[in-house]
Amino acid sequence: FPILMGLGISTTLGFREPCGMNTPHVHPRAAEFLTLVEEENLKFAGENAEISGTLEKYEGTAFPIGSIHYQTNDNCDRVVSIASLNSKDPETSQVAQNFFGLNPDVVNPTLGFPKQIEGNIAQFRKAIPPNLARGIDSCLQGCNIDILDFPLP
Repeated sequence: FPILMGLGISTTLGFREPCGMNTPHVHPRAAEFLTLVEEENLKFAGENAEISGTLEKYEGTAFPIGSIHYQTNDNCDRVVSIASLNSKDPETSQVAQNFFGLNPDVVNPTLGFPKQIEGNIAQFRKAIPPNLARGIDSCLQGCNIDILDFPLP
């Protein structure tokens, strides 16, 4: 949104397809206020119980700066949300993608299973989606969605 230049804020429009998820991420330079604007509900969660629940249409929630959070759409219809952030450059850092992007010599012992994971980290990295995921099994079944017939962008 170019109109926001110079105001020290940013915003984004989010589309979550049926059974879609905005994977766990953080904004290291901004707090976020997320508002659901289209469809019935959107589940959200953060690092602790205080930052989790379900948004109904036109409700919002805040995620503190640097907190891990995510949203899931367990509906059979697409949901739309608007996120406003108190930084012109909030950055988004994806948790799984960043962790598994580290050197395998760090990832393997961190997980405590170096013998079971060794050699598979590179292959596993390729399977991690960039930030939007689909695959809430119970939702996919309930909505009669075959994950292969409904790929993410």
